[in-house]
Amino acid sequence: MRVFRVILVLGAILHLTGGHWGVLQCVAWGKMLVDYSQKDGLLEGARKTFDGEHPCCMCKSIAAAKQQEKKEPLQAPANIKDLSLKDLMPPASGALPEPRLYEVPLISSPSSGFTGREFGIRPPSPPPRFVA
Repeated sequence: MRVFRVILVLGAILHLTGGHWGVLQCVAWGKMLVDYSQKDGLLEGARKTFDGEHPCCMCKSIAAAKQQEKKEPLQAPANIKDLSLKDLMPPASGALPEPRLYEVPLISSPSSGFTGREFGIRPPSPPPRFVA
């Protein structure tokens, strides 16, 4: 269960920091490297993959989604007016209930002559010679 929570938190952090685009880009580069290497060899495939002049359709869609995400900042709904701190405070007309008083019973502690026999606990017999 703990492993699941750790994976869930790491996934949330990755998503909130925009790391999902990096993961998708790595997948696209891996696919491109395999495709270009099959046609032109490993060195030429690596050059075509990372030069930026031969993007695949997945790379283009990732770039477009990143640009769209940057263009659309979060906006507050139009029906919310500008609120001040005064508007957020509760009214002073007694909106909060009065606190109730509770009576707590007193619990007496055992007397100083407590031996444990009252609860059926007996000291070890014979007494231990060494303290560990």
